[in-house]
Amino acid sequence: MATMKRILSLLVAGWMGTVPVSARLVELTILHTTDLHGHLWPTATYEGQADVGGLLRCAARIGQVRAEVPNALLIDCGDTFQGAPESYLTEGRLLIDALNVLTYDAWVLGNHEIDWGPKLLRARHDQVEVPFLAANLGFASAEANWLPKIQPFVIREVDGIRVAIIGLTTPGIPRWSRPHLLDGALFRRSVETLGAILPQVKAERPDVIVVAVHQGFRNRGDDFANEIRAIAAAFPEIDVLLGGHTHTPVEDMRFGPVLYSQAGYYGIWLGRVSLTYDTVRKAVVEKKGALELMDASVPYHEGLLARWSNDLAAAAAQLDEPWTDWPERLDPAPDAIGRSSMQQVIAAAIAGASGADFVLHGSLDDKPLEPGPLRHRDAWRIVPYENTIGVVSLTPQEIREILADNHARPLGPMSLGPYGFTYEVTAGPGGRPVIGELRDLEGKPLHARKRYRVAMNSYVLASGGERNLAARRLADQPESRLELLPQDTRRMVVDFMRKQAAKRVIAEEPVNAP
Repeated sequence: MATMKRILSLLVAGWMGTVPVSARLVELTILHTTDLHGHLWPTATYEGQADVGGLLRCAARIGQVRAEVPNALLIDCGDTFQGAPESYLTEGRLLIDALNVLTYDAWVLGNHEIDWGPKLLRARHDQVEVPFLAANLGFASAEANWLPKIQPFVIREVDGIRVAIIGLTTPGIPRWSRPHLLDGALFRRSVETLGAILPQVKAERPDVIVVAVHQGFRNRGDDFANEIRAIAAAFPEIDVLLGGHTHTPVEDMRFGPVLYSQAGYYGIWLGRVSLTYDTVRKAVVEKKGALELMDASVPYHEGLLARWSNDLAAAAAQLDEPWTDWPERLDPAPDAIGRSSMQQVIAAAIAGASGADFVLHGSLDDKPLEPGPLRHRDAWRIVPYENTIGVVSLTPQEIREILADNHARPLGPMSLGPYGFTYEVTAGPGGRPVIGELRDLEGKPLHARKRYRVAMNSYVLASGGERNLAARRLADQPESRLELLPQDTRRMVVDFMRKQAAKRVIAEEPVNAP
């Protein structure tokens, strides 16, 4: 009898095994932001659409989504606090406070986080309470690590599903930032880093793998700073790849099985990835990416507005304060060698503050500034970056090498225009630019063996993202005697324009007859 019962139980067990077991499908949501660049308030798209974006709108929408989907994950892909005056005036503190208040699940280090120097980044590092990620950041030793909170990945559990979030910054940082800003920080390539870290991640038995990177999509393919295609090709087990850095909005792009999404810039879009996970198949069976436009239909986050009311009021008062009355229109449009009225004012300010013989600098902005009263917020239009200035001693031939890099692509606001000297450009073999003889403003050729003190900004001296490789190479040679100045370019320009405007007023005052 016992034998018969055992046979029947085995038969039943076998029959049960042939019946499909209903899958438990778990819906997961990942919200993501990137390249906020300190924008708390609405701004405009590069195409001119106004009244869009800003962290205060993103924060409100994040709250709405969480009310609908309580377990939504939230990730920021870097370049978070540099780039807007309100953030600058509070040293980035408000943006990191927002990460904490909104309880982001991960924050990835961006290259512009380093712009304000190690001391300030360390202060924001100490302030942040959410996981701070950059698996490809390293130091020569544990003692040299001045960003000890940064970790390679974090595991989050959502409705019983384990989600691994791996963070990578761009390996191109040393091509934008001079060594004094890095203070010993080292940056590895993405595929190499992921190859080393994924075994550790998989040992944590994640159900879903998300890689969040401060790197972005480029139509022309990967480059020294953006390795999206290489990451997806090497690691098809990644479920979701979230990007940034290139300021390109990407809703849902597929690289094989890997979903790629990028939430644009300035909080103009909030990224949302929806996943369906099958607990029987133990796999993501459906995925979709979307971007939500943060237009005027999205309110501001009332809690953050109230929390920051004093800081925002103080910043607004300072930005609205007049600082000069400029009599001329400043146009950024470059001539054949990169000069413009805006560029010449910036360069004159740099020359005056640095004592350099010559300046190589761009106009930076692409919109003209009309004559009239200038408020402090206008200074951010003229100089939107916190670059400093370096002075190097170069021969005319070395200056021509830098100019050859500059003219290898069409001139624009970021191109280098000369100040204090001039030259002509002609087309050589294959259309390559040929830089003519350098002459001073009186038309005399520069002395071939003399070294002239040339001022350039720190971004160019770090190679400008490999646009200015000759500048980096020449600045690093001992005979160039690189001197980095402490004040930033914006302060130089504000001081110069204020003094020049005051001189013009004095010169135009009528002289009383004796």
